[in-house]
Amino acid sequence: MVDQRSYIQVRVEDGKSRAQLDYLIANKDPESLDPQLLEAAIKVAGEWGAQVLLADLPSNSVFHSIFKRLGFIHWAGQKIYRLEKTKTSQKLLNHQWRIWTSADMPALEALYRSLVPGLFQPIEELTRKAKLGMILQDDKGRCLGYVDYDEGPKGIWLQPFLLPELNDADVIRDMISALHVLWKGPVYLSARSYQPWVDALAQSGSAELISEQNLLVKYLAAHVPAAEALKNFRLEKGRVESSFPL
Repeated sequence: MVDQRSYIQVRVEDGKSRAQLDYLIANKDPESLDPQLLEAAIKVAGEWGAQVLLADLPSNSVFHSIFKRLGFIHWAGQKIYRLEKTKTSQKLLNHQWRIWTSADMPALEALYRSLVPGLFQPIEELTRKAKLGMILQDDKGRCLGYVDYDEGPKGIWLQPFLLPELNDADVIRDMISALHVLWKGPVYLSARSYQPWVDALAQSGSAELISEQNLLVKYLAAHVPAAEALKNFRLEKGRVESSFPL
């Protein structure tokens, strides 16, 4: 019999004030997550210069009470959909998405500030800047939406920021078709709760809902010395709960 382990990982990118906490828990017993391990992760994030620590928990997770007890706040929700690649001809696309350039950044920022509530803007990034995303404009050049893009070994991650007037399900279909050479496996789309129309667009198409998550944040008031380095710890075998969306 092989022991299953559970992990906590803290990621802070250079020059950023946000840290992301990822975890993998092999048993859904609330007692299986050691609060001291989570406290150590918080201290590490503070030492590394993060001002906020983010965590994504499944909406039905039994660990919410532990995160809440340690000062995490639920700031938004998200649904994650798996999208299918379409073979639609470029001539049939109703919405002409294209890869954004540096010249588009002012328009992207203006749209971002109009869509993301001010309270969330210190938490929610305009773009992860991992890869160049795509922008959608009308005939007059007005920015109607953009989608942040990232990729990993398990597929592509899309996070759209769309005006509510885009109520045509083909917006997402054409977004996927426009990926072209960027296409590398399954595509996952995040629909944030503060943009319910994005969720409605995903549901109106052929997207498959695979996960619902609560997005949590802990504000780190001051940097604190890191405790003992995070260590793996063993748990009884059981179902795995993961914060990883892909």
